[in-house]
Amino acid sequence: MLILDHLAVAGTSLEEGTASVEDRPGVPLQVGGKHRRFGTHNTLLGLADGVYLEVIAKDPDAVPEAGRGWFGLDQFTGPPAMEATFETPHGLRVLT
Repeated sequence: MLILDHLAVAGTSLEEGTASVEDRPGVPLQVGGKHRRFGTHNTLLGLADGVYLEVIAKDPDAVPEAGRGWFGLDQFTGPPAMEATFETPHGLRVLT
């Protein structure tokens, strides 16, 4: 069984991705955090029942501890794009 964990919008920069999301519903996102292991940072919008929308991008000031970025962000180009992350009995699974 798949349970929606969160929606993620990948951007080439956090500013670009956040602006693209904030422009649509007109709701500001909150500053999230940094993921040192993967060299990313994010902004967040709480939805309902613990589900949230995350804008994520490579952090230009970070070097990933894991040696690579998350969600293929090392090779990501183009306009912001959405992915969905689901919780499964075997952990999290990303669907694009």
